[in-house]
Amino acid sequence: MLRLVILAVITMFLTIQSRAQNKELIKAIKQHAHPIATATPLSDNSDLAFLKDVLKDKTVIGLGEATHGTKEMFTMKHRIVKYLVEEMNYKIFAIEANLPECIAINDYVMHGKGDPETSLRGIYFWTWNTVEVLDMIRWMRSYNINRPEDEKIKFTGFDMQYAMGAAKAVKESLEKLAIDYSEFKVLLDSLAANKGYISLADSARQYSFLVQVQKLYDYASTYKDEYVRNTSMKEYLQHEQLISILVQAIANQLSPDGYRDSCMAANINWITGFENTDKIVLWAHNAHISKSKMSEQMSYNMMGYFLHNIYGNKYYAISFDFNTGNFRSKEAWFISENTKMSYRMKEFSITKTRKHTSNYIFAQAGMPILFIDYTTASISPEVNGFLSGPTKTKLIGAAYWPGKEEEFYFTLKLKEAFDATIFLDKTTASVPIESYTKYVEGLTKK
Repeated sequence: MLRLVILAVITMFLTIQSRAQNKELIKAIKQHAHPIATATPLSDNSDLAFLKDVLKDKTVIGLGEATHGTKEMFTMKHRIVKYLVEEMNYKIFAIEANLPECIAINDYVMHGKGDPETSLRGIYFWTWNTVEVLDMIRWMRSYNINRPEDEKIKFTGFDMQYAMGAAKAVKESLEKLAIDYSEFKVLLDSLAANKGYISLADSARQYSFLVQVQKLYDYASTYKDEYVRNTSMKEYLQHEQLISILVQAIANQLSPDGYRDSCMAANINWITGFENTDKIVLWAHNAHISKSKMSEQMSYNMMGYFLHNIYGNKYYAISFDFNTGNFRSKEAWFISENTKMSYRMKEFSITKTRKHTSNYIFAQAGMPILFIDYTTASISPEVNGFLSGPTKTKLIGAAYWPGKEEEFYFTLKLKEAFDATIFLDKTTASVPIESYTKYVEGLTKK
């Protein structure tokens, strides 16, 4: 009986101590966090003025997201991009999408060519095929009108999962310049005609594809002078990079996990060199911008790890976190542990955040939107302990398993993974372009 009483007293003491420590942590977060007035993109920049000091020594800014389908994360990222362009002279924007396919969007952003909605669909990802991303692209175009070329913002991508866009562009340029590519024509025609051509082939054929595009990459050096003479060095360098994307896309099918992230980092490094700038703002998932692995069990590093190796402390990773709300994702069901049965787009809702998670801690600060820079906030021993220790945080990607929310909490040391967090208390789902188009068409028919 005495042992039970002692155990109860110890438990009560530890509970009181934990609550006191939690209270001090929340107090410190409130002291060091910056409140943000709104996630509305075209708002006044005054509430973001603190960023100029926080980011003064940074040049590569990674903007993450805790889900691929949250409206306020997208609109808040638009706000940050707008601030960096208007106040800190950032002119290169790059998104987690195929580099070649993003050229059409850049043509619209820079010169008003083409239709932005069609071009946005052309990058394949449902995640970015939203009203929020389209609005940002249109803002970029509006910003660029009547500005000289060197003051315009450019739109590009750094991903390399598909070969179709690169194959089309490589074929087109070789044909335009009448450069013989007969040895590679069958493969380039096939890649250009079918986005899934590589994945449908077995590994032996994929390896033969890889050998051919590597040979094409080497072949490019033999016609370099002719290419440059008829175009420019910059156009040749872009052509060479498109062939590199072909190599990456095929090698990705034959490589272990982590290869894609290393390629995305390499492509970002290529972009900054190609554009002759040290400033670039990136749009990707939290997992990709992370400087550390997503769990102790994970065997590979993320894009942010490679970017940190390339740029050192010039790279600054801003994660997004949220308390409750809706988001879009693909619903995935399984007929066995490792077999995918079906996918369908759906809007999900999280109505309660689990205790002892980053989401729960930040929510207690009572700010609808907050920004916390880890370096300055770590002056507080309580905040430093929280950021340096293992903490569970929500990370939801392109698919979501209903009823298995625990699988989307990853244990991270936040300070190792990121440099800052933007927290949103309430969220809503991103709006697919199709839904908005149908809504507008409905209004015009009334």
